[in-house]
Amino acid sequence: GSAEDITITDNAVVTATGDTYGAGIGSGYKGSATGIKISDNAVVTALGKDGAAGIGGGVDGTLEDIIINGGSVNATGSNYYEQTVGGADGANIGGGVILPSGMDSDPEEGAPVTPTLADGTTPVYLLELDVDGTSAVTINGKAYPTKHFDENKVYIYLPAKTAQAPNEVTVGNETTKYCYINAKWLKVVDSPEADDTEFTYDGTEKTYTLAESENYTITGNTAQTTAGTYTVTVALNDKDNTVWNDGTTDDKTFTFTIAKATVTVTAKSYTIKVGEALPTYAYDVAGLVNGETLPIDVTISCNAADSNTAGTYDIIVSGAAASDNYTFSYVNGTLTVSEKEVVAAPTFTPASGTTFTSTQNVTIACATDGAKIYYTTDGTEPTTASTLYNGAFTITTTTTIKAIAVKDGMTDSAVASITFTKNEYIPPVYPSYPIVTTTTTTTTTTTPAPVDDDEIIDEDIDDDSDDEDIEIDEDTDTTKPADGDEPQIKGDNGKTGWDAIADELSDTEEGGKVVVDMNGATEVPADIFEQIKGQDIDLVIELDNGFTWTINGEDVTEPMDIDLGVNEGSEIPVEVINSVTGECEYITLTLSHNGDFGFKATLTVDMGEENEGLYANLYWYTDDDTEFICSDKISSKGKTDLTFTHASEYIIVIDEENHGKRAEETDDNDVDGVVSEEDDANPGTGVIICFGGIAISAAAVMITRKRKNK
Repeated sequence: GSAEDITITDNAVVTATGDTYGAGIGSGYKGSATGIKISDNAVVTALGKDGAAGIGGGVDGTLEDIIINGGSVNATGSNYYEQTVGGADGANIGGGVILPSGMDSDPEEGAPVTPTLADGTTPVYLLELDVDGTSAVTINGKAYPTKHFDENKVYIYLPAKTAQAPNEVTVGNETTKYCYINAKWLKVVDSPEADDTEFTYDGTEKTYTLAESENYTITGNTAQTTAGTYTVTVALNDKDNTVWNDGTTDDKTFTFTIAKATVTVTAKSYTIKVGEALPTYAYDVAGLVNGETLPIDVTISCNAADSNTAGTYDIIVSGAAASDNYTFSYVNGTLTVSEKEVVAAPTFTPASGTTFTSTQNVTIACATDGAKIYYTTDGTEPTTASTLYNGAFTITTTTTIKAIAVKDGMTDSAVASITFTKNEYIPPVYPSYPIVTTTTTTTTTTTPAPVDDDEIIDEDIDDDSDDEDIEIDEDTDTTKPADGDEPQIKGDNGKTGWDAIADELSDTEEGGKVVVDMNGATEVPADIFEQIKGQDIDLVIELDNGFTWTINGEDVTEPMDIDLGVNEGSEIPVEVINSVTGECEYITLTLSHNGDFGFKATLTVDMGEENEGLYANLYWYTDDDTEFICSDKISSKGKTDLTFTHASEYIIVIDEENHGKRAEETDDNDVDGVVSEEDDANPGTGVIICFGGIAISAAAVMITRKRKNK
C-alpha cells in the first residue's frame, strides 16, 4: 500500500523494518510514499525488505517529498535477491527495486531521492560522524543526537555549502568544517595565518611562526639569522578528503624577510685655533650589533688644507651603501677654525700709584684660568724667558714691574706695567745742645755745633719746666674765633677763610708763625703750603679735637691739598699692636690723609699728665707690619711732639725707654737730644733746645708773630 504524511520529531526514536517487498518507512509492494518529515533530535533506523527502500517505496514503489531537518537518520535499502550476486538494491531513501517486465531480465536499482530542508528546495546529504556517545553534537548552532542508538555514530543530513562558508560540526570541544563537493563531503582546513612580525638583523636567530595542524605539513626553514627573504610551504596531508578554506587544495607559500640593520657613520667635529695643527679626523659608528666590527672600508677627509684661515670646513665621510647584514648612512662633520682668544692682562696688588717706605709685597694675578705670568722688575719688556710668577714677592726700592700672561692656544696678553715708589725715610740728625750748668760760684757754657733750621728732632725734649708750651705775646688774642664753618686766624677777630689766612702768611716775616683755628674743618688747600714753601714760617693748625699740627715752610717740598684730620683709634690688628707694645700702654691714631704729606709736620698729642717723663714712641703701621718713626719724652703737662711725613695709621707706645735710640753716657754727659739720668737728678741743670726756629728752655719762652715791613 501507499504512505503519506509521515512525521517523526521531538526526540523520537524509531526503528522500522519493511514487510515483504516493503520499505522500512514508507510504502509496501508497488506502493508510493509522500510527505515524510524527520526533524529535531529524532533517531531513525529504517531497513527495507526484499528490494524495498529503507525510507520510501516498496518494490516497484516510489518516494516523493522527504524532508530531513535534523536528527540521526540511518536508512538502508535491501537487495532484491539477497543471496544472488548481481541482485538490485532498493534505495536507502527513495524507490524500491523496479521489477523487469520479462522473466529473463534483472531488476533495476531503486531510484534514490535527495531529501531537502523544510523549504523543499535545499537538498541535504548524508554525513556520517564518529562520536564518543557522550559529547554534545552541535551542527551550525543546532543540537543533534549524541549517538545513533547503541552505535558511536550519528547520521546527519546537511546542505552542501561551500568551503568558504562550510557547515560547522562540533563534537564536544572540537569543531570541524565540512563542505559537499563533487558528491563528496570534504573537511575544510583553515589556511594558517601569515606571521606579520617584522624582523631586523641583530645577530640572533629569527623564527617565522605558523600555526601547526594535523591536516597539513610545514616545510622550509622558519628559523634564520642573517638578513634576507625566505620561503615556507604548507601542504594538505589528504588532498582527497580535505580542502583549504578558499576551496583549493594547492600548497600554500609564505615568505618572510629579515631586514638589514642600519648603521650610521658620523664624522667627528673639531674646533681649533688659527695656526694650530689640523686634527687627525675620526668617525663614530652607531648600529653595529652583537659586538660586530664594521664590515666595510670608510674614507674620511676635510676640504681645509691648513688652519691658517678662520672659517668652517666640511669633514666628509663615505663608504659602501650596504653589506650582507647592514645598510650604511653617512653624516659629515665640521672643522671650525677660530681666531685665538686673548689672555687677560695681568693685574697688580696693590694698585697703581702705591708708595712705600720700607718694603712692599706685590701680588700679580690674571683673570684667564690656567694662564702663566712672566714679569720683569728692571723696566724691560717681559717675555716667556722672563721670571715666571709663582707667588707674591717683595721689593725694597722704587721699582717698575712689567708682566705678561700666556696660555697655550691663546694670544699672549698685553703688557701690564706698574711703578711702586719708595719714600725714603730720612733718619733724624741729633745736634749738640748747649748745656748750662749753674753753681754758687761759676757758670760754664758749652757752645754747640751749628744746626740747620730744617733738621728734625725726633728724640725726646727734656724740660723740667711746666711752661714749655708755646705762648702768644700780649698782642695776640687767644680767644676762640667767631662761630662759623671756615678756619680763622686765632686772635685776629673776624679774619676768616683761607684767603684771609693766605694774606696773613704773606705778611709774616721769617721766623714768625700763624696759628689757625680750623673751626671744625680738617682740610688745608695746597696754595696755603705754597705760600710758606721755603720760608722759615711756622703754620700752626689747631684741630677741634685737641690735636695740633706745626708745619715749617722750609720743610714743604710738594704742596698739595691735604686733609690733616686726626682721630684716635685704628683698624690695626691687635696681634700687630701687641708685638710692639708688650706690657706698655699705648694709643692708636688714624690720619685722614693717605700717602705722603709733601712736607714734615709735628703733631702735638696730649698723652696725659700722669705720663710725665715717659717716652712717647711713634710706630707706623704699613704692609701688615710696623716701622719705628721717632720718640719724644712726655712733658709735665702730658704733651708730646712727634714728627710725621706720611699717613695713615700709627701706634704711640708709652714706655720708660726711648725705642729709637739708647742714651749713651759720655765723659761730659753730652747726650744728643737726651738728658742723662745724672742731669735729671741735678736741680741746678737746665737744657735749651733749638727746634724749628722755636727755643724751649727751663723757663717759658714768649714767641711773637713778626710782620714784614710794608
